[in-house]
Amino acid sequence: MGRTLNISEYASWYIRKPNPERQAEGWGTYKKGWEIRLVFDEDKLETVHDLLTEAGFRTGHSYRNKGKLVLPLYGKLAVERFLKQTQTED
Repeated sequence: MGRTLNISEYASWYIRKPNPERQAEGWGTYKKGWEIRLVFDEDKLETVHDLLTEAGFRTGHSYRNKGKLVLPLYGKLAVERFLKQTQTED
């Protein structure tokens, strides 16, 4: 499966999935696709970015939201790969 990505100590994250009912509205009104959003404190930006880059992910541009930084990973394949690499064995 490859190396496990240990990102939880630096960032929390959540998944955004497309809503099939809204996708019928077209690109002009609904631009949501598959995405992981990693949320963390500003001082963790370099660490989080480096971990993702070393794991072969291509990140979007970071942005500020509610006093935290958000770093997105776009695309269904990136989401699936991220989920596989962050799974831990029980």
